[in-house]
Amino acid sequence: MFYVFGAAIVLATFFAVNAAASVALIVLAPAILRALGAAHAQTRARALLVTRLLPSAAAATAAMGLVLPAYVRFEPAQAGERVTVPLALLAAAALAVVLHGLLRGARALSSTSALLRGWMAQAEPVTMPLSPVPVYRVRDPRAVFAVVGVHHPRMYVSGRVLEALAPAELAAAVAHECAHLEAADNVKRLLLRSCPDLVGLSPVSRTIEQEWSRASEARADERASAGCRETALALAAGLVKVARLAPAAAGGLPVSALHDGGDVDVRVRRLVRRGPRCTDSSKSRRGSCADPPSRSAHPMSPSRSAFARTLAIAVALAAPAAAEGPGPAHVDPAQFQELRWRLVGPFRGGRVLAVAGVPGEREHFYFGS
Repeated sequence: MFYVFGAAIVLATFFAVNAAASVALIVLAPAILRALGAAHAQTRARALLVTRLLPSAAAATAAMGLVLPAYVRFEPAQAGERVTVPLALLAAAALAVVLHGLLRGARALSSTSALLRGWMAQAEPVTMPLSPVPVYRVRDPRAVFAVVGVHHPRMYVSGRVLEALAPAELAAAVAHECAHLEAADNVKRLLLRSCPDLVGLSPVSRTIEQEWSRASEARADERASAGCRETALALAAGLVKVARLAPAAAGGLPVSALHDGGDVDVRVRRLVRRGPRCTDSSKSRRGSCADPPSRSAHPMSPSRSAFARTLAIAVALAAPAAAEGPGPAHVDPAQFQELRWRLVGPFRGGRVLAVAGVPGEREHFYFGS
């Protein structure tokens, strides 16, 4: 009876602290999200992760770190204490909360495993010297560029993405996924899904997870570019291409992906505002996980490449429908002789896309193919 009563006390403490902390988090979540809105991406991601794990961590600390040692040390073995009905109900509620968290984690693992089985059924290994993990070419209607796995991570890229991305854009995308690997985002995502607390029963859990995902993507973008404008523009251009390849009906992937259906426009605008051109120090900060190919690997010079990507991104954000048709009807055809054209494509469907700006009118862009 000594051990049964002790287990009930520990479980009841876990549920009581968990419930109090969960209610506090649910009430304070809007204020916390507002306070973190202007924070740095890395700070925001860490704070959201700690905030989400706090109820279960506080409950486990109180139950296992305080109550259990105190009970073992000070409770007499023959005290004759019995488990009352309220105590039994609290202990049962604690077990239910823990079981619910485990089931949520199991569902996340199951969905990821099903995704991998579908990919590996027709996957082809590809050589990508920039990647520190094995890379597989997969067939998927979605535009896939993702790192999956915890113990043995692998990178999966759909054939459409491999064909669409230029060498510099591919290197930037690999660096982005390397940033997810270094941050162990797949492990953190699993922890967020399997937290044993009452927050998981409310919409706040999903909201915090979505905000953490946005922050982790922004942090990976920053880590991949490392303050280098050329790499940031390459990553932004690759992100626009991948977003255009993604079907409108495709949902987000349950893994760390280059594009998971989130805020593409926000990420692209943030990347376009990156700092000066690459220096040796910025390249060293980016690390050896995925160094970009040499400038000679890209058909355009660095300055022209950056200019072209900037124009392409501006057009894609300002007038995404223009990629499927001609330019604005009010443009005088004779004026096209004065345009400065830069090659950007290929874009969706294998089309080669070019953009141009009228000299002296830097805010006006036109499509041509």
